[in-house]
Amino acid sequence: MIASITDRIYTNKSKNDTLLLYAALFVIALVYLSTLSVNHSEAEDSLYYLMDISRGSLADQVHPNHILYNLINFLFLNFWKLLGYEGGPELPVKLVNIIGSLFSLLLVYLLATGLRFHIILRYFCVFAIAFSCGFWWYSVECETYILPIVFVLLCLRQLMQIQIEFFRPANHLLLAVFYAIAILFHQQHALLGVPIIISYFLIFYFHRDKITPKVFFSRIILYILVCSLLVLVSYFIVALLVKRLTTYDQIANWAQGWMNKRPIKLGYWSIGSTVLGSIGFLRTFIGGHFLFSFESFSNFLQKNLPSFMLKEEIFLVRDLNLFQSISLSLASLCIVLALIWIIINISKARFLTRSMSCETDSDRLRFFITLLLLYLLTYSLFNIWWEPQNVEHWISIVPASVLVFALFTNRIIHKLEIKVGIIIIAICLFFVNLIGSILPQTKQYNDYWYVFNSWFIENCNAKDVVLSGSGVISDGYVKYYSEAKVISIFPDPDDRPIEKKFQEFLHYQKPERILFSSTVYSPPEEYRQKFDIDYSAANGFFQRSRTYLTLLHCDSWQEIYLYNKDR
Repeated sequence: MIASITDRIYTNKSKNDTLLLYAALFVIALVYLSTLSVNHSEAEDSLYYLMDISRGSLADQVHPNHILYNLINFLFLNFWKLLGYEGGPELPVKLVNIIGSLFSLLLVYLLATGLRFHIILRYFCVFAIAFSCGFWWYSVECETYILPIVFVLLCLRQLMQIQIEFFRPANHLLLAVFYAIAILFHQQHALLGVPIIISYFLIFYFHRDKITPKVFFSRIILYILVCSLLVLVSYFIVALLVKRLTTYDQIANWAQGWMNKRPIKLGYWSIGSTVLGSIGFLRTFIGGHFLFSFESFSNFLQKNLPSFMLKEEIFLVRDLNLFQSISLSLASLCIVLALIWIIINISKARFLTRSMSCETDSDRLRFFITLLLLYLLTYSLFNIWWEPQNVEHWISIVPASVLVFALFTNRIIHKLEIKVGIIIIAICLFFVNLIGSILPQTKQYNDYWYVFNSWFIENCNAKDVVLSGSGVISDGYVKYYSEAKVISIFPDPDDRPIEKKFQEFLHYQKPERILFSSTVYSPPEEYRQKFDIDYSAANGFFQRSRTYLTLLHCDSWQEIYLYNKDR
């Protein structure tokens, strides 16, 4: 009878926990749906993905850096259309990201539960990740960085299972499948192979009395073979059947994606890149856009970082008043002070003590924190080397960072002041990012490049061609919103100057109107500082074309000319 009552209490508690979790995820979903992004300046590739998904062929859906992302969204969008949907691609694509975010948060909760986190810490992990600026912003955007996190977390969860049940081949097969899918969603997650392989050897070393070398090597080879085959076969199928590539060199060049367009050079690791990496990492949690509303701060950064396009951030938060900016600064300070207070308390306590419930729990915690630290180290080193200030690349380590913090905090969570500190961090994080970063990006008039190109967006169509020098982000706005063709002064992969691209375009196309932007001869100063490009050729081409140009429109952003030469 006592056992029956105990079982009933446990079952009811489990049901209550499940209902509470679903309620939390439902609230997060509502917040996400009410803060969908309309500002794409931060996620600069999003408009190009949307164009491929909504207007492109099947071959356009398989970008080498993330084969599955466009394809999944392409299928989802067309499924909606079969049901009668007649809107644009943005809503369905954002919904896919939100679904991926919710699954990621569910997996984080399950990991925290498996590690016996206090319930406050379990929900802290969920909310701190959900409302960190990078994770939140890209969950409501049309970008690639959220969906692979689901499979990265499945890999971490599967590795914990392998540590317990190493002998089962199915465990290693599942790990290989999850890892391969993570890579196919984004090549960045090939990095996960480093902590996975090291984890295999750690498991073998600490369980060498049970796991023989024969069993160990058979399992690790099984994992490597399966994930390698899945990734390589996927790339070859896509390259041969979808992209219609015929030679090995063509396939290899295509598969490298951005790496092929940006040759690898050593020397990215430096004090400067480490500082930029630290800023990028911190901004993934606290966006800090509100700081650009302080004129002295924004002027200082523009003066000292001339190659950074900071106008987007400044424009985004120009409507924040002084009271809001100061309040958000104080809330951010509260987050920092609460973190410092908790870290000081952690340093006074031993992370793993003899009070662990059993040796198995202790082994599992040691293994998992080692795995997470390896994961953080691998990704951080790469991010600092590759593009340290880019928030996009740091999003993938947000769940691991929060879980590491929670693992250390779990030993002292019984203290009231620690619980209060955790709650303060979660609440302040939500409001700082909501008011200081997320809400401004839900308004079209805060989108720098949309406003910059508003004349083109309102007056151009698919029969027009625009010659522009305002960069790839700006060009994406003109292409997506107006469907006009864009010829840029920036060199393409074939290194063709703008005049040659223009003449070749006219040879094959017959546009209704040809429009010149004044940015052809006067590109943004930030691009002049950042890119080593000879602008004299574009300027010379513009000057030679002046005879045929009629001023059509002039605003505070640019002058727009109509090209009148007979053709």
